Amino acid sequence: MIDLDSRAVNVERNQEGAVKGYHPHHKGNNCYNILMAFCDELKAYITGFMRSGNTYTTSFFRMDSGYESEEIAEVIEEAGYQYVVKAKEYSKHA
Repeated sequence: MIDLDSRAVNVERNQEGAVKGYHPHHKGNNCYNILMAFCDELKAYITGFMRSGNTYTTSFFRMDSGYESEEIAEVIEEAGYQYVVKAKEYSKHA
């Protein structure tokens, strides 16, 4: 199971990419919104990246190749969200 979580990180002054966003303890300050993915079974951090502080938490989906299907993509797109599918590219053999 993959758990996604985001966390607001306060910054001082004008750091690149940091903007005024939601931070429960530093209201009105510039911050980043960091998205992180964890594997609960392994108690392991998988990946993450920094987003500007005003990024809405659930603005996109990230899936591996096991979830790559037209039906899932259509549902996500119709709901107005964005998605990324991470998969290996294989050459076709006849």
